[in-house]
Amino acid sequence: MKGLLKFQKKSSSNVHFLSSRMKPQNKIHLKLYHINGEETFPVPRLLYKVLYWTGLIDSSKKTVWNRMALAIFTILLHFACFDIWYVTIKEFGTKLLKIGFSYLISYSLIIVVWYTSTYKRKHTRKLLLSIKEIKYFTGEKTINLLVILFCILPITLAGVVVSSKKDWNDGSAYSYGYNAGNFLTKIIIFYVKTSLYYLIYPTYSNIVVLLYCTLCLRCCEHFNLLSQEIDQCAPEAFGLPKQLDILKRRAKTKCILITIQDTFSLPVMLIMIENVIMCGSIIGWFLIRSWDESTRRWKTEAAYYGINAFLSVVSIFWVAGTLPIAMNKFKENFHSKTHARLLYYHTKDELYLKGEVLNEPDFVLTGCEIVSYRRNTILAFAGTLLTYTILLMNADSVEYSESILV
Repeated sequence: MKGLLKFQKKSSSNVHFLSSRMKPQNKIHLKLYHINGEETFPVPRLLYKVLYWTGLIDSSKKTVWNRMALAIFTILLHFACFDIWYVTIKEFGTKLLKIGFSYLISYSLIIVVWYTSTYKRKHTRKLLLSIKEIKYFTGEKTINLLVILFCILPITLAGVVVSSKKDWNDGSAYSYGYNAGNFLTKIIIFYVKTSLYYLIYPTYSNIVVLLYCTLCLRCCEHFNLLSQEIDQCAPEAFGLPKQLDILKRRAKTKCILITIQDTFSLPVMLIMIENVIMCGSIIGWFLIRSWDESTRRWKTEAAYYGINAFLSVVSIFWVAGTLPIAMNKFKENFHSKTHARLLYYHTKDELYLKGEVLNEPDFVLTGCEIVSYRRNTILAFAGTLLTYTILLMNADSVEYSESILV
């Protein structure tokens, strides 16, 4: 009898152990993270940390370290934006400032993006909480790698720029006209400031775009999963309860999309404007001065800023443009399945649901209701950018060329 009791205790403890080991596996798809005792968010860890330190996510547990990190970033952000204006005007003068004005506008818009993003950081946090119900996005490693790449590139690029600089006697603008002392001090000041410039722009705007694209991709993946579920469901099993269940889950995802539109409409629109301005500035420069006549530093920065700005705008249009495609695919699958039920089972009582789905207007993310984020806008963006830049620079090429030669 005692042996039987011991066996039952062991077996019950084993069952408890196995059940405790199996429970987390049912929630693996959420992949929630718990940082500094805060609420969990279904976003990649590195992306969440950067958002948290830059003030894009409101914290429920405001420790001294958290407030200090946010204060340091705020100071560095404003310092970099004001310092780049001073250095550019001091080094290049008012004549060349006409060409680099777009470059400075991009840095100024970063502050506006930060203020508009932090103003709605509570909405961002609620958005991340509500999106936990959606199946987790499978590109976690890719997003973490992109975050690492965004943080490493400015530091690496600053080293390339420092190594390409030959004349260190004209770098007094970086020390505000004071004598920086020896050669090593000049290098350190130049490297630190250049790294800070690159970290503010385009790294910060890239992080905001990465968060926006991540949220859009998660919603798009959920629509695709619902479409697959409809496609795999037999017509006889796709009854009214099943249709209502799928439409309820679809409605939750659409509410999340409305929140994304309300939260990121203005910041993403400003990021697109600053990137378009940067692309126009770079193209305009090389229409005036050839690639061979430009310095190595300007070639490096032009390639970095230009490629980044173009890819940032294209990624917004491409990723946000997948949502209308996924939602239209859902409508097609829902229509084909309900149509099959109507032909074989004569289910006329389900026609009102079919009409609600098919007659619903397409949901498209926009930038302040000005620009619609669709994939077919990419070619229009590229063509418009190139055309208007050529027209503008042809009109002012004589004036700018004379100013450069003076």
